[in-house]
Amino acid sequence: MAARLAGFGATVIALGRDDTKLRALATPNPKQIEPLALHAGWRDILPLLQEAWADQHIDIYVDLMPLMQVDTSLEASDGFAFSAGLAASLRRGLRAGKALSVLVVPGSNPLDTARPAPDSYRALLQRFTKNNTMVRMVGVRMPRGKESWTRSEALSAGDTILMLCHPVSRGVKGGTVIDWDACVG
Repeated sequence: MAARLAGFGATVIALGRDDTKLRALATPNPKQIEPLALHAGWRDILPLLQEAWADQHIDIYVDLMPLMQVDTSLEASDGFAFSAGLAASLRRGLRAGKALSVLVVPGSNPLDTARPAPDSYRALLQRFTKNNTMVRMVGVRMPRGKESWTRSEALSAGDTILMLCHPVSRGVKGGTVIDWDACVG
């Protein structure tokens, strides 16, 4: 998705935990994709992001972190806290750009009690949208535990996320969570 956005001319800040993968992502288009690796001290970087991006115009914000098993040493609540903290730290830039935002969340799995329930993410989306009247954040629920994706599935998921970042989706109310499986299935 980052490569596709860069191909459309967007400047992309790609956040993640794996320096090597982020650099590989940015290599073909270093002027359009800026990698930023987050490590164990991610809480320390949030104020720096807030300061660096405070007045920058952010048009699109996509958070895939809840979907990823980012680090086995992180508890699910830390991943949830990271998403909430990251959105809050970018709030001013998101407001300046009247950003369209998507939080990609894992589907429900009643046997998996180690991760926050989808309703927790829905509450985060609704709270964020309510507290940031110029920003609309919606969610896309992706299948949990899916280890391999076909190219077609990956493009479909990416297109769904990008569509929700486009003004054409303005009829989707902030705080709404769309189930990707239901859309393709």
